[in-house]
Amino acid sequence: MKQLYFKNFWYTIANLYSFCLLIFAIYPCRPHNTTVMGIFLFDKVLHLFCYFWLPIVNSIMIKTFWPLISFLFFFSFLTEFLQYLTNCGGVEFLDIISNLIGCASGLIFIVIFPNIIFKIDQQILNLLKK
Repeated sequence: MKQLYFKNFWYTIANLYSFCLLIFAIYPCRPHNTTVMGIFLFDKVLHLFCYFWLPIVNSIMIKTFWPLISFLFFFSFLTEFLQYLTNCGGVEFLDIISNLIGCASGLIFIVIFPNIIFKIDQQILNLLKK
């Protein structure tokens, strides 16, 4: 089994990314006025992009597939629920769909490139050795 040389660094990145995503989810902001059929398109693309990285960074800590998927579903719904509780917006069904599509895209990326974090970790190690 491959070993991460900078495991604490990667854990910190994963936790920090998840925490920041949670904070930004409840931070009140106004979406841009770019709409398609009444849907704020920029907002949905932003959700998709942010949640694309969530499974990638958290696959370091959660090594098995089903617990990772459970975490991603929980986190996707949690952020929307917190928006509802904090009056920063409502629970939007399309936001949840966008979150889940972003997570699914990130999972597909992990399946296609399963060792990407290990390769980046190894490149960092090689740079530091020079």
